[in-house]
Amino acid sequence: MELQVRRGSRWAGGTGLAAALAAAVVLAPAPAFAQGGGPETAPSDSRADYLDDMIQSCGQGGYAPSDGFIELAGDGTDTADDGLVRVTGGTVPEPFPPEHEESRDSYEGINVEITDMGEAMGVVVDAVFVKAATATNSYTSPYTPPELGPDQWYVAPLLLAGQGQQIPEVSHYNVCYHLEMEPPSKDSGSLTVAKSVEAGAGVETPESYEATVECTESGTFEVTFGGAGGLGTFEGGGHILSDLADGETCTITEVEPGDGVVDYLPSDTVTIEANEIVHVTIVNEFDEAPPGKLTILKKATGGETDQKFTIEYACQDPESPLAGELELAPGETGTVEPIAADAFCTVIEPASGLPDGWILTGYEVNGGAELMLDEDDNPIFRVPAGAEVTVKVKNEKTAEEVVQPEPKPSPTLPVTGDGPWLVVAAVAMVAAGVVTLLLVRRRTA
Repeated sequence: MELQVRRGSRWAGGTGLAAALAAAVVLAPAPAFAQGGGPETAPSDSRADYLDDMIQSCGQGGYAPSDGFIELAGDGTDTADDGLVRVTGGTVPEPFPPEHEESRDSYEGINVEITDMGEAMGVVVDAVFVKAATATNSYTSPYTPPELGPDQWYVAPLLLAGQGQQIPEVSHYNVCYHLEMEPPSKDSGSLTVAKSVEAGAGVETPESYEATVECTESGTFEVTFGGAGGLGTFEGGGHILSDLADGETCTITEVEPGDGVVDYLPSDTVTIEANEIVHVTIVNEFDEAPPGKLTILKKATGGETDQKFTIEYACQDPESPLAGELELAPGETGTVEPIAADAFCTVIEPASGLPDGWILTGYEVNGGAELMLDEDDNPIFRVPAGAEVTVKVKNEKTAEEVVQPEPKPSPTLPVTGDGPWLVVAAVAMVAAGVVTLLLVRRRTA
């Protein structure tokens, strides 16, 4: 038998949620990065501005291609290099920040370097956005090149889980830069063409791009781009098309643009001006990352029972956090969907929901999700874009009926940084019994 929970269905049922609606939200502190002092209610890195939003492009972060900004974008810590700016995955710093020891297995970041060609062309990196789950760390001056060179170790926002905390793997990054280069003093003009790839983390995009530049007097040229975008490379390896006639027009056309929507900023046809560098950006906008799905399977050994087991779940969502509970008999499964791409979820089977004589023996998470455990060994995992993550909740029948220990407080739903919403799973003693609470605090617009 399979149960399904879809968006728009009931929230966590029973007295647990009803009581939770009257409870207070507990905010856990998040320490700053490598500051050596006490913990702060701040993002994972004190150099960064914490943004409670999924920044998917430089334009979304305030550095629009139409204003001349150039962008490199990548998933995880993938390498990106357009010849002017190079992005590489960072290595674990030593000495390792002691306040993030819990994150050692997942701790990762990126470094941004201006190449020799980039220095010659006056590259200035304006912002680096590093995202995980539903939040973003934003790095700007003085923590970007050329003011701060590698290794910078740009990291994702902190993930909170109960009283524990962890810096998760990077989901997506965007590096935004501009050129501060004086145009040549001569009667001819120049042209540069950049590529901006706007896609959610996990969305499949081309590994490379190609475009043609057809000028009315100077002829036709080819320009290529890597999958991460950035400034294009013309035939011969240069990044600037020089010695174009004053007043001629050049039309830029992308070859086989793929499934994304293509736009040209400021236009696909521009007029060349003497002593000026005309800049055009080809923007490829792809669909949002597909949602994921969570499947919960109940596995029981050592005996039989007709009773159902209560299993709670909670997942992040940029619009409205998803939380609820399932009642599953041994062998039954429950499906929760849609799960926002790259959201973190937690699944908990409280002791109070176990039939007499049964104990919880553990959880098994499958589906390629990043996995961690909170201080009570409850699983916390990421649901990648378009993926189905299966959580097997395992129980065993004991030889004799056992008295379940008093349950510990359930963990908070993992959230990033000190953002304005979080889901707290807590246990409160109410009157004569124990009531499971699951509280949702909606994101503030």
